[in-house]
Amino acid sequence: MSARFLSSWPCQDACGTVTTDERVEGAPVYRCPGCDSSWIELNERTEPAEDAKDE
Repeated sequence: MSARFLSSWPCQDACGTVTTDERVEGAPVYRCPGCDSSWIELNERTEPAEDAKDE
C-alpha cells in the first residue's frame, strides 16, 4: 500500500499503528505510538486532495 506521511519522525520505541479520529481527504489518519509519525493510506481516500480542488 502507498502512504502519504503527514509527519515523520524516527521511531523511538516499538513501531505500531493506531487509528485516530482524524480524517484527511476522507481517509483515516494513522499514528505510530512509538514516534508519533502520522500518515494516510492513499487507497483509502474518498475526497480529492486539497491542492487539486483549487485547479
